[in-house]
Amino acid sequence: MDYPKAARGSVRCAEGRRSEDAEAGDPGQPKKPSLVLGADSPLDRFDFHSGSAADEVLRVLEDYDKHSVYFAPDVERSKIESRSGDHFRVFLRFRRRKVVTVVLNTEHTVDYFHDAPGKAHSRSSAVRIREVGKRGKGDEREKNAGCRRRISVADGNLVRIAEGDGGVYVQSEVASLTRDIPTDSRG
Repeated sequence: MDYPKAARGSVRCAEGRRSEDAEAGDPGQPKKPSLVLGADSPLDRFDFHSGSAADEVLRVLEDYDKHSVYFAPDVERSKIESRSGDHFRVFLRFRRRKVVTVVLNTEHTVDYFHDAPGKAHSRSSAVRIREVGKRGKGDEREKNAGCRRRISVADGNLVRIAEGDGGVYVQSEVASLTRDIPTDSRG
């Protein structure tokens, strides 16, 4: 982890703003935490949260019921399906825009590990990913697993958290497998 570079503020959030700029949010909207780990994050990302403690960052990460508020518009719905200590099973609906807009219903298992005081990490694996068809309409439904659009078919995430230099360093690594867009859909 490049801690000095992150502390200088040269590491950017997924939305292209430093975390202290992201805290303000839009007037009249719920305040979003400074932790910005959006669904469209780079594969390897660093972030520094000045004045924060590792426990505060963990509380935001573990608050899956509010991820649709914290990480909107990328996360449209979020819910803890079960929790046993530091093991979670969560539902997240992602809205991803690349060439086309894709809405995905996903289920994940997430495990948190408290490595030492001020240090922790988590591992997340998608156990179910389905594209949503006709989103927002009366006949909205999940498409079957044989859908041929280029979407995630497997997803994993590793997050490392460490206190230091008057704040918290967060490193996020994402691994995602996709399948191709059919030839007739390519522009």
